[in-house]
Amino acid sequence: MQTLAETVDRYTSYADASKAACAWVQKGKVKVDLSKLRIYHSTVGPYKTRVVGKNRLSSGVGLLRNSGIIEDIIRIDNDDTGKGIHFNAKDQSDTSQKLAASLEKTVKMSPEDRTTLYVQYLKALENLSADTIWDWWRTGHKPHHVENPED
Repeated sequence: MQTLAETVDRYTSYADASKAACAWVQKGKVKVDLSKLRIYHSTVGPYKTRVVGKNRLSSGVGLLRNSGIIEDIIRIDNDDTGKGIHFNAKDQSDTSQKLAASLEKTVKMSPEDRTTLYVQYLKALENLSADTIWDWWRTGHKPHHVENPED
């Protein structure tokens, strides 16, 4: 049985954490097939299939597999295990190798404040395509039409 390894690194900004997570996804020989990028919706936790307005909140980007399943490759999460708000990323060459790119400032936030910020981050993804989210997170450059979730 293969064990899952998770590396936890802390970053001072959303952009730095997202860029590190995207780099992790592509660190091996297998690169992301952009034609298979899809929106990934959370399947567990309090935001499972959450609806805001007419749209479910996206929590990240996945790849459409041959089985028809959308497997997450990078997503934003929130927890109370010492990682705070963080990007989870899987190395596409070895999906057992995972990164939690934690936003350092969120680790010591109260659960209520952290959840409020997390929902703002999720809402910033609303109505964006998988390609747009991937480009934002990969480059650290927020699309011009998206409000800053930290305002």
